[in-house]
Amino acid sequence: LLYEGTGTTSYNSNLAPTNAGTYKVTATFEGNDNYNEASATSEITISPVTPSIDITWIDSDYNCEANVASASVTGACDADVLSASLKYYKGDIELAGAPKDAGTYKVVASFAETNNYNATSANKTIIINKVTPVVTAIWSSWTYDCTAHAATSTVVGACSDAINTPAVTYSYVGVSPTIYSSSTTAPTNAGTYKVTASFAGNTNYNATRDDETVTVSPLVV
Repeated sequence: LLYEGTGTTSYNSNLAPTNAGTYKVTATFEGNDNYNEASATSEITISPVTPSIDITWIDSDYNCEANVASASVTGACDADVLSASLKYYKGDIELAGAPKDAGTYKVVASFAETNNYNATSANKTIIINKVTPVVTAIWSSWTYDCTAHAATSTVVGACSDAINTPAVTYSYVGVSPTIYSSSTTAPTNAGTYKVTASFAGNTNYNATRDDETVTVSPLVV
């Protein structure tokens, strides 16, 4: 038997072909004392197949690091080493790389056509969730000195980093029996007060707040 490629397929061997393409086989009988020489041919096509793509990518909480996907491509033969390219999207906008900010994202894994395999692609969508930072209101008691003592605060995020945007807002109110209506202005008079330090949230962080209570003591004269 002689196997030959036809058309654009280049092949010439006594071994049967394995790769995709078009082929002709010629079977030759050389003859003997009783039979004349004879031959016959037949043509076949080995068609490319479509590999399967499996994407590994899961939802996560914002942690300041990129959420990277991976993809495995499985073909018809264990010996074939196949790979896919990855592109990440937020909506219809292609990203420069794997996302890290909170939001909904899609990855597309694409396998390019080869001689034995058809081009194919797969996609998967994940969510990177916002997280809640730690807000700490900082306010200490004092003795009446005719001055308003404003509170401060810290906002610490997922990466132990200080979060400065948006700025924390403050609301002050009297604690019974102190009468002081809710105000953004810190109190000056003697009494007991509570401050609420509020963080409004941003792209990666949920809104949250913290309270602190102080006493402004009367001045002894």
